[in-house]
Amino acid sequence: MSVYAKFVKKNDSDPVPPDPDPDIKEAKYAVQYFLQNVENDEYSLKETAGFSGPIGQEVNAKVKDFEHFTYSHGTLNGVVDEDNSLVLTVYYTRDVYAVTFNANGGKCDTASKPVVYDSAYGELPQAERTGYSFGGWFTAAQG
Repeated sequence: MSVYAKFVKKNDSDPVPPDPDPDIKEAKYAVQYFLQNVENDEYSLKETAGFSGPIGQEVNAKVKDFEHFTYSHGTLNGVVDEDNSLVLTVYYTRDVYAVTFNANGGKCDTASKPVVYDSAYGELPQAERTGYSFGGWFTAAQG
């Protein structure tokens, strides 16, 4: 952490800005954000953010919010290199939701099934009700 002196001209109330420290050199670094693919457990680059900081200073990546994704792992801190080579990485997995099966007066042997966000539900269970044929699963009880 650095602190800077503030000077006020004699007989003048306007502050004089401090001279920039010529000994502090800055370099660029990047933070890359990766989201888990829907078709496999690999990740794809969602976005890259560029920053600069004093050479030799430790910096931290911000864990951002991405809807339907949860922070998983990454390289969240590092030291700014003179050659602009520092790249911090942040990885997010897809959220998993429970799809519950309401047999709506019938019987279903499966109460719920985990489904990864934005993926296909896969095979769904069958339901039975005496005197009826099963017509499929819907998002509303009627209609």
